[in-house]
Amino acid sequence: MKDLVKLLFLWVVALQLYIDFSTDHGSILQQVIKASQEFGYFQVINHGISEELLEDTVSVCREFFDMPAEEKASYCSVDQNSKCRVYTRTNNYSNEDTHYWRDTSTHYCHPLEDYLPFWPAKPARYREVVSAYTVETKKLITKISDVIISEGLGFEKEYLGGELSKVQKLSVNYYPPCMSRPKFGTWNA
Repeated sequence: MKDLVKLLFLWVVALQLYIDFSTDHGSILQQVIKASQEFGYFQVINHGISEELLEDTVSVCREFFDMPAEEKASYCSVDQNSKCRVYTRTNNYSNEDTHYWRDTSTHYCHPLEDYLPFWPAKPARYREVVSAYTVETKKLITKISDVIISEGLGFEKEYLGGELSKVQKLSVNYYPPCMSRPKFGTWNA
């Protein structure tokens, strides 16, 4: 798996699909325009969100998914408009030959003070860590959409701001191990 990740990273670097936010504004703008025109997407590097915060966020999200099902049950919902929800997705389990199994936790993040009370209270540090993460990602999203992309499209700065950048939602996917994986060589016809 690590080899695949390295290969994908090298592919992204070779095609220059990354945007280095440690460079000057004009250079960032040109990188975004080029990547958007040629490929339609890009990866941001040197974005300013600390490695420690990224690792803490991944860690606390993993802790959440590792909790017993009973502790997560109160957040389970089929209501897509729920302010915070946890759900399991396999598109059509009973009719699938191969299952695409994932657990997802999703909740609104901005404005933080409106949504924080609806977030999971456990693990104990979830709200603290994830709120710090969402504040930093909101700054990055604002920089990308309100400044870089607006300017790159020839609009005034903050053109894409306002209504488009008011909503921020975090969605975390967890891919649990297969629950009933046959041992090698025991597949039934």
